[in-house]
Amino acid sequence: MTDQEQELWKAFQGGSTKAFEEILEIFYRPMFDYGTRFQKDHDQLSDDIHDLFLSL
Repeated sequence: MTDQEQELWKAFQGGSTKAFEEILEIFYRPMFDYGTRFQKDHDQLSDDIHDLFLSL
């Protein structure tokens, strides 16, 4: 994890919605690409990733 990502995570933990948005922008696509190795239904995969971020 880069220093920038660590700072974003700390800001998110402190309640920053802007940091949450940036984390989502940074990590959504890599998570989706990785998830396609296991889940062939792209709509379901997208829903699963959204659920994960909602739980944060």
